[in-house]
Amino acid sequence: MEDKILELLQVMNAKLDKNSSDIADMKYEMTGMKSEITSIKSEITSIKSEITSMKSEMTTMNSKITRLEEGQKAIKLTVDSIKCKVDEMTNDMHRVEVATAQNWTDIAILKSINKQ
Repeated sequence: MEDKILELLQVMNAKLDKNSSDIADMKYEMTGMKSEITSIKSEITSIKSEITSMKSEMTTMNSKITRLEEGQKAIKLTVDSIKCKVDEMTNDMHRVEVATAQNWTDIAILKSINKQ
């Protein structure tokens, strides 16, 4: 009977040793996982910082684009104004040409009257 009890105790002791070894392995693996999690957290923090920086750059770029668009609108208005003035000057030149042509006609008539 004592042999049986001793045998059972040895089996139980072997199982406890195996369980202790398994627990030690699990602790080692958990330590590795904790290290990986810490590394991942650090990477996430770095990514968040980069995203914040990119958002700031995008805001700056959007502001610059808005200013460029406003500048383009101002230039378009200026060009439209210049075009109107050029059109007015062209019309004035046509009127001057017509008046000049009429004056030459009148001069020719006067010269022909004077020669008579």
